[in-house]
Amino acid sequence: MKRLIFFVLFFMMCISAQTSANASTTIKAYIDGQSQIILQGNTAQWYHILHDAPGRNGGNDYATFINGTGWFPWPNPGTYNSCECYSNVYNAVSPPIPSSSTKFCLKVIFARESVEIKEQPTAQNNYRLIIEFNDDRTVGAD
Repeated sequence: MKRLIFFVLFFMMCISAQTSANASTTIKAYIDGQSQIILQGNTAQWYHILHDAPGRNGGNDYATFINGTGWFPWPNPGTYNSCECYSNVYNAVSPPIPSSSTKFCLKVIFARESVEIKEQPTAQNNYRLIIEFNDDRTVGAD
């Protein structure tokens, strides 16, 4: 029987000693393969690359949690296996990703394989923060 592994991560703006503001977001997702979460302003959207889409495995549909709020990003039944497709958009990311070049740090609380920031928000990428979850080396979700 397959068990799903979840990735829990916490990311925040990297801040200098002179800055008093501190913003953070926590994401929890069930991953079996390779996917990216794209954060822009107050939105989040999965781009799924390899194996089962986040939250999809064995006919089950598990929520992605952003700051404790559940979101079911896939509109139809199925695994969305290696589809290279986008999920529905979540419109309640808070605090929002700023519309300025901002450096984010990532603290992985739990991951079976790798989680990394692929793109920091810049004017060139329209201020998108892209985080990649990669669980494609280990067979199945455990």
